[in-house]
Amino acid sequence: MVVVIRSGWTGCAAAISTKNTSADVSIFEKTDLLLGLGNVGGIMRNNGKFTAAEELIALGAGNLINITDENSKHKNIDFSGHKHAWLYEVNKIDPAVKNHMINMGMDIHLISRIINIKKYYLTIVIK
Repeated sequence: MVVVIRSGWTGCAAAISTKNTSADVSIFEKTDLLLGLGNVGGIMRNNGKFTAAEELIALGAGNLINITDENSKHKNIDFSGHKHAWLYEVNKIDPAVKNHMINMGMDIHLISRIINIKKYYLTIVIK
């Protein structure tokens, strides 16, 4: 069992990558939504992120990129310092990512905190 603490974009990406190795994964988030600040703004594929998104897809790690693409209302727009930006709908992205993770077989724990973590040699125990 692998436990991922926090569910921002990085935590969700870590959980998905770990689940792709066939490990059992549980993710814990102290708030009631996944993605943290990813629920604000919704800008993807702007500037250098465009290349990064295409590289992730080519490497087989494009799960989250594909979800943002599917939920983007405005694509390939330029505005105030942003070139070829895609804007995903912030009200739709959390449920889409959550459903994807649940369909992969992950346990998602919202409004949860992890405390009293102890390390015993190479094992981390959560009480």
